[in-house]
Amino acid sequence: MVTLKADEFEPDNILTLCRQSLNVVQTQLNRHGYADYLWTGYNGAVEQAERKQLGEVLSDPNGVEYQIREELQAHPDIDLWLILEGVVMAVPDGLNVMKQGSCMIYKRGIEPKREQHLVLQRFYKRSLEFLEGWVTGLERVGVRVKHTYDSESTARALVTMVKS
Repeated sequence: MVTLKADEFEPDNILTLCRQSLNVVQTQLNRHGYADYLWTGYNGAVEQAERKQLGEVLSDPNGVEYQIREELQAHPDIDLWLILEGVVMAVPDGLNVMKQGSCMIYKRGIEPKREQHLVLQRFYKRSLEFLEGWVTGLERVGVRVKHTYDSESTARALVTMVKS
């Protein structure tokens, strides 16, 4: 079975789901300059993935960039992925609550009938264009970006990335 190393502070729900398909070992990755997840592929190449919720990027893009830069510099020989977790939408023109061009973050909600829907979680005064430009900049320096819906889809993406 393939092994996925996960940082000691990663959420239990993600690790529990990953353990259904992978051997998961928690260790102090971040303290040694690695991203949140680390694995060796079948071809012998080592890869790592940093997981960030969209709210973290929209509220502190400079802090996230600093962390990614530190990971790239600490281990330049290891490919880096950024998993962006969450759903973001631009606020339509004409809303009195927010300025034009702001973003809204949504999370998955489940009604009593077990129907899934999106629930407004938070407003950010950054444009969707800002976020897309920020992601494009990361991709230009070699950071591969994967978008996931929530922690469950992040776990599924990790399993697929490790096994592929």
